[in-house]
Amino acid sequence: MIEPFPSASSAHPVSAGALADYFERLGVPADAASAAQVREQFAAWLGRFFDVDAVKSSDMVLATNEALANAAEFAYVHTERPGTMDVCAHYVADDTSLTVIVTDRGNWRMADPRPATRTRGRGIPLMHALTDRASVETSAHGTTAYLRWTGIRRSGSGRGEHVPVTSWSGSGGPPGTGPGNTVCGMPHTTL
Repeated sequence: MIEPFPSASSAHPVSAGALADYFERLGVPADAASAAQVREQFAAWLGRFFDVDAVKSSDMVLATNEALANAAEFAYVHTERPGTMDVCAHYVADDTSLTVIVTDRGNWRMADPRPATRTRGRGIPLMHALTDRASVETSAHGTTAYLRWTGIRRSGSGRGEHVPVTSWSGSGGPPGTGPGNTVCGMPHTTL
């Protein structure tokens, strides 16, 4: 079971220089239930450490949920069982930006050339509408959604607290994750 804020025994604390600036969930099963749990954890982290109004918070959670839902639904459609996804958020105080990165290692189904129906095909346009900048990159190694917001301020209540990092795959995630110049192995200046 995924814990909202993992206990110290299952967590790797972020360094003191990165107080409350990172949210990471690595090796999350790419399924609807896990996506919903991570969405709730992200919403709690956002509310705990950042001063964003209800509308902006809702936009950020919804855009992140769309990226999670896309990975859960489409990344492993050609495999017998679901793979995993990584979710990382990184806050940069100097430019008051928050970037969320959702990565999978699957091969998404090919885009349907027909026009979107009333109920399908709205996730990526919605991510673009709800962020200051969004992009989705695909490669032979998987798909990565980048979501970025600017003008985000830390709240006073979350300062000085360490944010635990949880890994569902055992090893703590791929090389290059965590505090520093990378989030999920990607530079935070990607967007």
